[in-house]
Amino acid sequence: MKNKISTFGILFLFMLVIAKPGKCQQMNTISADSLTAVATRVLGAPSLSLRLSADSTLSSMLYNMLQTETDPGKALSLPSSIAVLSSPDLHFRIINWAVPLDLQKYTYRAFLQYNDGQQVRTISLADKSLVEGSAKAIHHGDQWYGALYYDLIEKKNKGKTTYTLLGWNRTQDGYQSKVAEVLTFDSKSGIPGFGLKIFPGYLPRYFVQYSSRANITLRYTTQSITVRKGLFGRLRTIQEMLIVHDRVTSKDIRFRNDPRFNFPAGNIYDALRWNHGQWILLRDIDARNEATPTDEQPGPAELNLKPSN
Repeated sequence: MKNKISTFGILFLFMLVIAKPGKCQQMNTISADSLTAVATRVLGAPSLSLRLSADSTLSSMLYNMLQTETDPGKALSLPSSIAVLSSPDLHFRIINWAVPLDLQKYTYRAFLQYNDGQQVRTISLADKSLVEGSAKAIHHGDQWYGALYYDLIEKKNKGKTTYTLLGWNRTQDGYQSKVAEVLTFDSKSGIPGFGLKIFPGYLPRYFVQYSSRANITLRYTTQSITVRKGLFGRLRTIQEMLIVHDRVTSKDIRFRNDPRFNFPAGNIYDALRWNHGQWILLRDIDARNEATPTDEQPGPAELNLKPSN
């Protein structure tokens, strides 16, 4: 049993290594040893009750620390199993970790620390990923879909800032998901909101669901793409940052709608491109950064998805 539980620690170290330098901060002071000891029990204690007890202790320790550490730009002294993502404009940061429920499933924890225009607030986010309909809902305040985040993308459109979070969720038996979702803040109240209908299909989140035995990529990276200006404009090749991911599929048509049988399709990639305040789907991009034909059109695109980190 101890060997099995130790796999949780290995998984989380992998998830956190892939986070980009400077965005996912790993720090070194303020009760580092005690935090590390408790965080280790969260991942590796032999029973669920012990892991949840350790998680409760960890949550209290982090909350107390965040009452004095209120600057999103200042490094925190945290163990490697806890991710910290700070927005480039230093408006907020998310302190984020996962708790193994068993060898297949996890629940997610996070603190969101942000400036509401009058003061810095710290709220504990409630994981709603197992609640029916949560994936298609827009959550406000302390309500949250739930994921382990590893990247954050800041975008502006018409004077409004949106923050796109890339994360990983594994709350179901047999499959897992990469997810892209948007965090916004109400311009008047400052209240945070998770989810925004700017993804393909006019959905508030973008999912790639795939077998628990598979690995895929969903990452924000520079690609060369070919675009056409308007309907009759000339094609031109540009370099642009895109959210690129593996396409997933089931080899057996009988399981086409069952994510437990979804695996990477091979060297086939899709991407999301930011355009006029929407994430637009680009199919069949060349992930080697070679030109990929597509039209440059505003508005959401329909179709499938698949991520990689």
